[in-house]
Amino acid sequence: MKRRCGLVCGWVGLRWIDRQLLAGLHPAFTRCLRQREELERSTQDHGTFANAASQDLTVPFRAIRNTAGWVEEDL
Repeated sequence: MKRRCGLVCGWVGLRWIDRQLLAGLHPAFTRCLRQREELERSTQDHGTFANAASQDLTVPFRAIRNTAGWVEEDL
């Protein structure tokens, strides 16, 4: 059954091979969705870590830059 736009809106007259194929695709599709959610969570965690590390290292790097500038002025 197709809508005017051409999209299939129901499963009519599926052959046995089609049903087997769909049954095999469902677990793979579910696994892909789960992996995508896991990847999004991991990416968010990495972003949070990168922001925290950047904030934690700002002051020490500024101190090193200032000290290097003073040493350079003394030379």
